[in-house]
Amino acid sequence: MKQIVLFAIIGTYLYRLGFLHGSNKSKEKIVSTKGHIVSSSTFNNNTSILIAFATVIEKRLQFRPGIYNYGTSSNNETILISGATISGDYHDKRKLWFQVFAMGSKMLEKNKCHFTNEEVNRTLYDNGTLPLRQWDEIENEVFLCRIGNRDAAFQLIPTIGSDPNTNHIVQVYRCPLHSILSDSEVENLYRHTVNDNMALGIDVLHKDRLTDTYSEVIKMFLPINEPTVGVHEVAPLPSNKPFLQQRHNMTLCVVVHVNGITQLNEFIRYHHDVVGIDHIHVGVFMQHSKGEDERILHIVNSLYKYDIDAGILTVSALWNEDSIGIDCEYQHMPKISFYQQCLYRAKSTSEFAGTWDLDEYFLFKDIDRNAQQPKLPSMLTGIDHSECNDWCFVTIKSSIAGGGLPQEESIGLAVLDFPQRANVTNNQWQKSISRTKNVFLNSFHTPGSCLPEVKTNISDVTKMSPADGKCAFYINKGVMVHVRGLQTYGGGYEIPSNEQAIENELLNRLIGND
Repeated sequence: MKQIVLFAIIGTYLYRLGFLHGSNKSKEKIVSTKGHIVSSSTFNNNTSILIAFATVIEKRLQFRPGIYNYGTSSNNETILISGATISGDYHDKRKLWFQVFAMGSKMLEKNKCHFTNEEVNRTLYDNGTLPLRQWDEIENEVFLCRIGNRDAAFQLIPTIGSDPNTNHIVQVYRCPLHSILSDSEVENLYRHTVNDNMALGIDVLHKDRLTDTYSEVIKMFLPINEPTVGVHEVAPLPSNKPFLQQRHNMTLCVVVHVNGITQLNEFIRYHHDVVGIDHIHVGVFMQHSKGEDERILHIVNSLYKYDIDAGILTVSALWNEDSIGIDCEYQHMPKISFYQQCLYRAKSTSEFAGTWDLDEYFLFKDIDRNAQQPKLPSMLTGIDHSECNDWCFVTIKSSIAGGGLPQEESIGLAVLDFPQRANVTNNQWQKSISRTKNVFLNSFHTPGSCLPEVKTNISDVTKMSPADGKCAFYINKGVMVHVRGLQTYGGGYEIPSNEQAIENELLNRLIGND
């Protein structure tokens, strides 16, 4: 009896000192995210006792996007943190990284996004300034990530790409957790992902350059087992497929809206069953009425249960702009944040990561009807490029689909509503596939921040364009069939005569050659 009491006392003491927190989904959440976390001693011989004690305390701890202050009271600045992830390294599973995704004032300029808070918004529109600093001013600031009483400096990843949709909008801060945690602690993190769904507590600190003192910006608790994006999960991962132990050839990042979620099944069946993409990570907007959100949850957890359980599909909620007082045209802000988190999660699990929309279908070109369609990951692995063997990303040009039924008679399936496509391609709607180890910024059309061949230092990351044809280049083996407006108005798009309409082979590829 004395031993049990002693363990309980020691467990309470270590819990208040340490850095890991177990999360048990069957328990009720009864403390706030300001609570303490379990220590590294969780990994000693008393692991089971301490974890059993901890899981009673907290159901789920998770980072929420928001606006945070840093610096001293006399020199207070503001940073908008839109996301955070823990991820591993597909090519070296001994390494763990912690990323913070932040947005600065260039994203929050007039006519792009603005604060809904009246006082802050007035500052933006009347004075043309924001409490958020430009990134060329913040790059010399020192931020630390701390676990327990150990810390490491964040690296600011250069994020200059060739896609104007993303440049200077989002920044990635990366912290090497493997320099904070010992090898044995990292191994135990992997071990506990299945049984305990660990949440890792991390403090983000800012160093004042004048006084050399540190102030806390935010304390984050992140589930290690799940690729969390946004404020809550939509569909849980199966317990037998912990995130950091997953291995895929390729992850496809895609965002859907309420009016597109029901068309997702066709997209999955085509790209997984036919094209051969073995993992699709979907971000779902959840800032609607209670009835709409419940409908989304019902669809996801019923219609897509098989794909989720099989590890084919991961579903995450996109954060709600209203929750942090931001109003963004076209919802670019949460989409861009999701794309970064999807890429960095894919760094743990996948050799390649693609980013395109629900109305875009990859189609191999010039395939004999009697021949078996190749698989996209195999094609990517087999690329032999004269300019760069360890390439960064490849880009596929787009062909607009059209013809068929008018809007009021739409069947709602891309393969039936759009029987034709243009015999010309364009780079306005081009989409890209990244080699995850070399790309450090994701985007709508072309990534950026690529690590050149034979370079290993993150400071060597640079902008690349597929037009240059070096470590980023166009591939002609496929075309992205762009079914414009599939989610909004169905079929009926007429292909101009100068683009020469040809047969759209999506249906043929989907049903096979029988």
